[in-house]
Amino acid sequence: MANPASDELVAEIRAGLEGVTPGPWFQTGSPWFKSGDGVLAGSPDGNIAFIIADCDTFSMSREEYTGPFPIGDAERDAAHIARCSPNNIAALLARLEAEKARADKAEAERDAIDRSRTFHAARATTAEAERDRLAAVVAEAQAERDEHLRLKNKLVLDAYRALDAVDAIRDGFRSAVHFVRNNAMNMERDYPEIVAAETALKSTLSARAWQEKHGEAQTDA
Repeated sequence: MANPASDELVAEIRAGLEGVTPGPWFQTGSPWFKSGDGVLAGSPDGNIAFIIADCDTFSMSREEYTGPFPIGDAERDAAHIARCSPNNIAALLARLEAEKARADKAEAERDAIDRSRTFHAARATTAEAERDRLAAVVAEAQAERDEHLRLKNKLVLDAYRALDAVDAIRDGFRSAVHFVRNNAMNMERDYPEIVAAETALKSTLSARAWQEKHGEAQTDA
């Protein structure tokens, strides 16, 4: 299998087209050549065309050649030479260069895709790390929310208990006020009798004391 044409070979062939008789070239035979082993430029008519090649030298037939190199058919050589006209070579070079340009573009696009894939893979890794970080932040926020909710519920419960205690104190205070008011009213109502009883008691005690004192004096006499 032939090796692909290098850039240097392509450049050399293109440079070699400079000054070559332009095409088209034609494989031509009788009457201008012995058989179809000649090549003419511009026209297959030997009257107006220019001879590019004659693959039959008339000095030795191909069958008589005994040299070390392989040899082909004269007409086929002429046909090949005609196909290799500058026009055809230029067309082949243009196609080759276009294919190379497409290959270079495809390679550049592939490299761009590889860079993009690498870039997006890195971004995906960064995004995953950011996602994990945000998930941790969300988990921490949820834990804080749960703790705040627990504290709020505790505060509400403590507040209800405090309100219950205040209500109990208020009810006790009202009962005490009611009791004091009732006793005050009873004292105002019963006070004269209490004073009379206290006066009578004092009188009785004084009389008894006097009797006891004077009774002892009479006894001594």
